[in-house]
Amino acid sequence: MASSPNLGIPYVEQGQSQKEVTMNEAITIIDAAIGGGVIDKDLSTPPGSPVAGARYIVGPSPTGAWAGKATQIAYYFSGGWRFIVPGNSFYVWVADEGLMYVFNGTAWAVARISSGGT
Repeated sequence: MASSPNLGIPYVEQGQSQKEVTMNEAITIIDAAIGGGVIDKDLSTPPGSPVAGARYIVGPSPTGAWAGKATQIAYYFSGGWRFIVPGNSFYVWVADEGLMYVFNGTAWAVARISSGGT
């Protein structure tokens, strides 16, 4: 199935049955990507009792359900973890640090925002 280049949002295909499944998946990805910041960016082990919609940046040495997902955004939905692969220049607020981070294509770094003035 074809998907969008930046967030991997699935496209509804012509003649596809159960279009609502694809649309609901797309809405879930959009909600996770732009529905607010993440809780933490340093965890490598998934929390034991996450709430629906909880988001985290997966830490550097992930284990369990997060294994192999370092630097990705994990979000909890419908009883399981799903992941967003961030693109270059993807911004996210990290709540436990009170800072905005940007993904540089390899790693997350504190965002440096300039007013463009002198």
